Order: sequence, then structure tokens, then C-alpha cells
Amino acid sequence: MRKAKVTDLDAIIKLVKENFSFAWETTGRKFHAKFFRNKMLKAIKKDIFLVEEHKNELIAFGWASKEKDYFGNPIGEINLLVVKKEYQGKGIGSKMLKTLETKLKTKDLRLECLCINPAHKLYKQKGYNEFWITYRKIF
Repeated sequence: MRKAKVTDLDAIIKLVKENFSFAWETTGRKFHAKFFRNKMLKAIKKDIFLVEEHKNELIAFGWASKEKDYFGNPIGEINLLVVKKEYQGKGIGSKMLKTLETKLKTKDLRLECLCINPAHKLYKQKGYNEFWITYRKIF
């Protein structure tokens, strides 16, 4: 596991498209792709952004950031954790999640994910509880 580099960006976006095609295809692809690319680029430069490789192929990444809650208290936010489908269930996601938690060094951790994300089981196993449900309508 290593810190992500700007040169990883294309592989990161490819991994997201492969694993979240259901979300990618329904959110206005042209705008969404440009917005997502810019957001990932900023995150790689400023946040905690890790990648895992196997035989020179990017197979997983995790993105976390230090934020503040509504009252100004520090929180750690795990924004995105993706493992390539054929590598899921091998402990890579668990290892990545643990590393992100350690690097955040905060008591209050939040993990945001889509309600249809198949990793819900992993997050619950690791002690995360459902806290907030967000609904969104896209026109």
C-alpha cells in the first residue's frame, strides 16, 4: 500500500467506473466525469489517498479526509474505498479501511457510501453504524 500519485488518476477513475457503473451511468456522464476527475485530483494532492497494487495494476484505493462536523469538532471522513471486483473478499478492503482509520487519528469517524454499495457488510463488520440517510433526485 502506498500514497496515491497524480499519475494514478486514470487507473482510479477506471476502477470507480468498473465498480460503480450503476451510479456513473445515471448522473450525467459528461459533467460527472469532469467533476469527479477534478475532485479526485484535488484529493490526491491534499487528503489521505492510498492505493494498492498487484503486479503493477491498481486494484484498490481509499480516500479519507479530516473535516469538521456541524459544530466545528474534528472528524475523520472516509470518503471512498474501492476494491476491484476480482480482489474483493481477500482482506484488501479491511486492510485499507484500518490504515485509513489509523492515519485519520480521530475518535469520530464517518464513512460515506451509496446505499446500494455492496460493501455495507464490511463496514458493519468493522463497527460502523448507519447514521445518516441521504436522498437525491437528479434532473
